Amino acid sequence: MIHEFLQYIDADLFQCKDLIIFDVGSRDCEQSIEFYHKFPNARIFAFECNPNTLPICRKNIENYQDRITLIEGAVCDYDGEITFYPIDQEKTITTWVDGNPGASSLFKSSGNYDCIEKYVQNEIVTNCHRLDTVMQKYGIPKVDIIWMDIQGAELLALKSLGKYLNYVEYVYTEVTYNCEMYTGQVMFEELHDFMLKNHYIVKNNLSMGQCWQDNVVYKNTNNTYYKEKLEKQDKQGFFFDIVVPVGPNDLYKINRQLEYNKKNVIGYRNIYIIPYDPNIHFEGCITIPETMFPFNIWTVYNFHGKTYKSNWYLQQLLKLYAGFVIPDLLERYLVIDSDTIFLKPTRFVQDGFCLYNFHHYGNCYEPYFSHMKRLHPCFNDLYFNNICGITHHMIFEKKYVKEIIEMVEKNHNNHHFYDIFLYRVHQNYILGSGASEYEIYFQYMLNFHRDKILIRPLKLIETGFFDENNPWDADYVSIHGHLAKNT
Repeated sequence: MIHEFLQYIDADLFQCKDLIIFDVGSRDCEQSIEFYHKFPNARIFAFECNPNTLPICRKNIENYQDRITLIEGAVCDYDGEITFYPIDQEKTITTWVDGNPGASSLFKSSGNYDCIEKYVQNEIVTNCHRLDTVMQKYGIPKVDIIWMDIQGAELLALKSLGKYLNYVEYVYTEVTYNCEMYTGQVMFEELHDFMLKNHYIVKNNLSMGQCWQDNVVYKNTNNTYYKEKLEKQDKQGFFFDIVVPVGPNDLYKINRQLEYNKKNVIGYRNIYIIPYDPNIHFEGCITIPETMFPFNIWTVYNFHGKTYKSNWYLQQLLKLYAGFVIPDLLERYLVIDSDTIFLKPTRFVQDGFCLYNFHHYGNCYEPYFSHMKRLHPCFNDLYFNNICGITHHMIFEKKYVKEIIEMVEKNHNNHHFYDIFLYRVHQNYILGSGASEYEIYFQYMLNFHRDKILIRPLKLIETGFFDENNPWDADYVSIHGHLAKNT
């Protein structure tokens, strides 16, 4: 029965070592046993309160109790006792040979479904509990999968998760369209609105009211569990700020970048935006006007003329000088390009060392290396010349940026670094890509301060479109306009 659901979940979940599955409204624990076989590392908690099916549940899981735990009682939005209406299996009119005990509910039958099945219910009082109460009792930090069939009480169960709703990866649930099967039950529209507001999206196709009921697979797009866990484990991760330059062509994409990076970048303190227009502000960010810097767009024009690449070169200088211009900026600052979005929780400092991604391009882009050599002869003989630092983000340490700037200025009769940087771009590449601040810093650290950094691979996808479902299973994406034209 779970086969259809499995096609919608991420493949790496099957091997997750701390997987937790809740089977809510387990009926006979058959689905719990299916999950047991499909997920060899999972702990499964089956919830059932129907006194007519609990003996079946206990019998069925006898050989699976190493990883299946039966929680006897109803799931509700409070702890205590509640009225439950089990199906009278002998009197109910149904095609189910067992009398369909799975149609039992916390709600009375409305009679609207009598044309299909005519439910006859008994009435009992049973214990009930919130899901977050169960999680605290059993020391469960998060739930990866919730498989739920509780006949109209779905919203009560989801609300009972409290803050843990943010930590659930997938929810599979039955929903009802158009007309109540049970008096007072939640309908699809209300449930769906609740899930959307909590950052869940639908993964499967729905009939949208063409039948009484449907099954929905929801995926959480804002799972904060691992980010919060890593932040607690690694207090060193708080030792940096984020800097994002915003040019005239970046406004349409910056909001999405900020949304995702706020929730997935682990350990930042403040976000500083350097917009081309000082009147531009973003909620939760600090605006730094370009006028605070010792250069401006006219500085670029002076060396290169007015070209469509002028802002691109200006932004490189803004990134390098941010550490000396922005008041109270921390020693470490992470620069993220405005078109770059982190899709998974990602740390940038570990055990006191900054973390760096890299690209293998074979031989790196020659104009960047030629420009570096014209800045200073130390770049003439690089040991790591086939590992590139063009990763669309970079964590800088101010003391090393200062080393580079002072070294280059001394090599050029103490002219300003920003003038030297622009002047040394080869004229053949003024309208192209003739310099890279990321490559300069990365190669300097890789070749001269290798013992001060850690290299770790992240999966980067460069694409022309954004997909919140992350079909690439990427750590982060960079969305480039020129690629969009080719898709």
